[in-house]
Amino acid sequence: MAGRPQRAAAVAAALRRLVPRVPDFERDEIVAHAQASPGLRKAAPGTAAWLAAVALIRHLHTDYDTLLAEGWGIEAARYATLDAINAVLADWGAQRRLTRRDDDG
Repeated sequence: MAGRPQRAAAVAAALRRLVPRVPDFERDEIVAHAQASPGLRKAAPGTAAWLAAVALIRHLHTDYDTLLAEGWGIEAARYATLDAINAVLADWGAQRRLTRRDDDG
């Protein structure tokens, strides 16, 4: 697909600005997710980077999937994992935090 390498570079650059200390192997996963997700492909690079980072943290660094498997609703599971997501964002140097009002899919 034409423009794909440039898009990946733009998402990676946005991610470095938004979450400067994300580990390299997770940075690659976030950029790949932003490239592969139909909902993120057309988003601005910064938006795609942020949403993909939050999704990776939610699924790999919290109990979100376990809570869903236990029958929790999506919104309840997201609320329950909010502090854990924000702790990872802080560790990774992000200035922005997720709030309860965020609709970060």
